[in-house]
Amino acid sequence: MTRFYYFAVIMVSSALLLSAEDTDPLNPDWKSYHSTEETHALLEAWANAFPNLTKLYSIGKTLRGTPLMV
Repeated sequence: MTRFYYFAVIMVSSALLLSAEDTDPLNPDWKSYHSTEETHALLEAWANAFPNLTKLYSIGKTLRGTPLMV
């Protein structure tokens, strides 16, 4: 249940983020939808910025073969 909760939070957050390439990961703007690539870039930036608090890994793949990152 906990993993599902974290996955849901990440997926909802990813739908609200601005371009990860143009956004400071420490101060993101939450006003628009983002592509999977942009979302993964932001998650990677957070994992790099906060290595003691985060661990980024895939829990599987979508039907299109895209990793499901948490």
